[in-house]
Amino acid sequence: MQKEKIETFIKQLSKDTINNKIEWSYLYNLKNVSQDSNPSVFFLLFEDEFRHINFDDSFYAPLPNGFIYILNETTESGRDGTVLTGYRIYLQQDEAEKISRISCEQSPIFQLINSINSYLIKEETDIENFIDDYLSNSDQ
Repeated sequence: MQKEKIETFIKQLSKDTINNKIEWSYLYNLKNVSQDSNPSVFFLLFEDEFRHINFDDSFYAPLPNGFIYILNETTESGRDGTVLTGYRIYLQQDEAEKISRISCEQSPIFQLINSINSYLIKEETDIENFIDDYLSNSDQ
């Protein structure tokens, strides 16, 4: 696949995230996924003994044509001990479909991660405002 097409896709994801068109979640929400409910996600997250996923700094979102997963991974070679760390993007067209990785430079991914973090901070602020409103009304 063309590098330019992937980067355009990631930039569009970032724009859509900023415009609240994509509902991102932390990957730790999927820690209880079972092999029966979504075998491809289960395999991606739990079946590689040489890969560690930072669930608190990884994300996923539904898209109109499937799902996107952005994983902060540390992978260790089983042969020579080489360690690779970074974000990787995976796409799944349907819950029943296999998951494919797309290759990309880290800088466009970091731009998307920044957009996702801004989106999630807004979500947390909304929750905090809700709690503050409730607490201020319960004092009356």
